[in-house]
Amino acid sequence: MRNAAGSLIVAAIVIVAAFGAGLGGGYVYSHDPQPERIDVRVDSSDPPASEQVLPGTIGAVDGANVEVTTVLGTELVALDGVIVEELEPLDGALPASGAAANLGGTRTDTGYVLSGIVVVESTP
Repeated sequence: MRNAAGSLIVAAIVIVAAFGAGLGGGYVYSHDPQPERIDVRVDSSDPPASEQVLPGTIGAVDGANVEVTTVLGTELVALDGVIVEELEPLDGALPASGAAANLGGTRTDTGYVLSGIVVVESTP
């Protein structure tokens, strides 16, 4: 009779522990909402021939040139006739639907992480 009572007590403790773990997990999960989801449309069309896409890191900048370090080496890009603008945060305002944008990201072990969006405003 003692073994049966001890087995019931152990079973009850295991059931209460499993129930408590379930309650704790449910509480934590209910307070960890998913981040807001946004839809991103990627335009895969080729850029016009007048544009040059040069992925890399800026090494040096002077008044007339930008030195870009790429996986193939260092490239010197002239700034003749290029409009240079300062980027500023949007302060919570979202760009309009259909606005042209340049997305920046980083590849990680679990996928890509979006690190920035540059919205390109069209001038009339």
